[in-house]
Amino acid sequence: MNLKLVNTAAEYDLSKWTVDFPGLKFRNSYNERFGQPGQEKQGDGKESGRSLVLNYAVDGENDSTFILNAEALYAMLRAELGPFYLVDPDNDRRIAVSPDELDLSAKPGTELRYAAARLRLTALDTFWEQNTPTVVDAGSAGLENGGTLVCNNPGVINVYPIITISPTEQNPNFYLFNLSSGDVIGLGSNSFVPGSTIEIDSKNGTVYLTVGSTRTEISSAIATGTGPLHLIPGDNNLRYASGYGPVNIEVSFRRRWAF
Repeated sequence: MNLKLVNTAAEYDLSKWTVDFPGLKFRNSYNERFGQPGQEKQGDGKESGRSLVLNYAVDGENDSTFILNAEALYAMLRAELGPFYLVDPDNDRRIAVSPDELDLSAKPGTELRYAAARLRLTALDTFWEQNTPTVVDAGSAGLENGGTLVCNNPGVINVYPIITISPTEQNPNFYLFNLSSGDVIGLGSNSFVPGSTIEIDSKNGTVYLTVGSTRTEISSAIATGTGPLHLIPGDNNLRYASGYGPVNIEVSFRRRWAF
């Protein structure tokens, strides 16, 4: 597999590394689905995160070259460079990972010349996802009350979109329904006026209202009994309902793969 490790600083070619990518577990403990309390979240709450192992080797013609090559491996995994993704460019997909362990094992007599390198990562999001998101919008006319937008999830796994909405007039109350899944989210704010946007991150459960240069988390404004939408496999018909005028709406999502 032609892989790259991508962090906030650079891309690293891992095409010469071998990869052990484990299967999925369907009966999982709470910690396997959400991670240990106080640690980095893993899994999506339904499937567990997965550990994967990459193997390569570090060598050098002398001590200093070996040390520099080994240091380069550590440098690409430094925590401050996160988030980290394994990227499969041949299939335009990626998986979020967290570095767990880097081990260099040398045989007697080959110290500081040659060592097998073993890198263990946790796949935080369980599934591969599109590297380049699919974006669907309502066009320049936007959505009127009762209007629908169709989003097609071509995979077999539910996906969690980011939905960005901007009003054409003050909009203190609106609802979005996924008629295909039964999901509904109700939102609104007196500050939701032309020029502002609301961004609903369905995966993380966050809602941000941006007015000018001010960005405020307003998930507390989600109507009781409603919540973020997800897209089931196939067509998803999203309906907008509000008595406060049309909105412009953009839905961004990433198809997911198990393997």
